Amino acid sequence: MNSATEETVSPGTEPAIERADAKAAAAPEPGGTAWWKICASSALGVVVLDHLTKWLTIRHLAPAPGEPLPVIDIVPGLFRLLYAENRGAAFSFLYGHVELLALISVVVSVFMTVWWLKLPKEELWGRLAIAFVLGGAIGNLIDRAFRGFVVDMFDAYIGRHHWPVFNIADSFICIGMGILVLRMWKGKV
Repeated sequence: MNSATEETVSPGTEPAIERADAKAAAAPEPGGTAWWKICASSALGVVVLDHLTKWLTIRHLAPAPGEPLPVIDIVPGLFRLLYAENRGAAFSFLYGHVELLALISVVVSVFMTVWWLKLPKEELWGRLAIAFVLGGAIGNLIDRAFRGFVVDMFDAYIGRHHWPVFNIADSFICIGMGILVLRMWKGKV
């Protein structure tokens, strides 16, 4: 037996080439555009719903000059509707830096699209989650581009303690990120 040409295999192990082949076979291939119609429809639906609620908010809750801010109590002491202009990101982060926030939105959207293309074909929930995030990011990006601020309307609070006012786009970004975190935790994305 020529030890220079043959690989010695210990009991319970396999050659490195076979392990690499098995690992490559076990890794799912990227799904590319799988489920694209469902995901594109979902993202578009988020944008449409977001802008419909923003239009209704501007029409019915934007205060007239010199008038008090109209407020609609949905659950008194917990949740109400009102008109708010957010010139920053979440929690007013980067307040007044509309161009920078728009650029960040575009970069994040490109990153999320590339991630979406690389997900395994069978990973519908991860793909939908990314579509939700993209729809929300695009909804808020449209506001920043055409208004210079994002229209918010949902005010959740207990007593004097208020969660930052938010909108449909923000909600879908959070839902999408929540699903992605769960899918990552389960090792699916």
